[in-house]
Amino acid sequence: MSLAQTGNFKAYPARSKRPSIGRKIRAVWRRARWSLAHGLIKSAFYVAKAGGRPYEPVEIGGRRFDNVRDSDGRWRAIATVLKQFGVRNVLDVASAEGWFVRRAATDLHCFAAGIEASDCMAVGELSRLYDRAERMATIRSFVGPKDLLALPKFDAVICMSVVHHIIRAYGLATAGEFVTALVSRVNKVLILRGRYG
Repeated sequence: MSLAQTGNFKAYPARSKRPSIGRKIRAVWRRARWSLAHGLIKSAFYVAKAGGRPYEPVEIGGRRFDNVRDSDGRWRAIATVLKQFGVRNVLDVASAEGWFVRRAATDLHCFAAGIEASDCMAVGELSRLYDRAERMATIRSFVGPKDLLALPKFDAVICMSVVHHIIRAYGLATAGEFVTALVSRVNKVLILRGRYG
């Protein structure tokens, strides 16, 4: 079995290089730059989060900032379904801070993408960058039915507490088009939750 088939590689193999003063100086400078960038990301996270409790929990550097919803219970229910269907990639529409995106990537080793129209997604992205969380990202965009149709298909699509906003703002017909577009992006399972469901 080849290395690619086992999936046991995380980085390119180290190449032996002749040690030199210049190489050592560049390595120290690179570490200093990344250390500064890492500190700036953490500072930006705290500034962005300063508005109060997030809509979904957010973690940074091993510290969790809770929210007012039962996100853990919701995640357990979602994770059970994702495992049942053998999901390998996930799209979370209206992902807020990206809690379910992060959980799918870290707990289930899925490739996960979130789409969020509001600025709250920046808090989740900053925590992802700080923690160097892999296999996930959040995109800032308002998506309607036509936008959804431009996306590739995913094994699972999560859409929690969104459709009622579309009904209020654009009417029942547009909400129907939105749900139809969501369904068209699904290979295995759609997890859809209404406001009171």
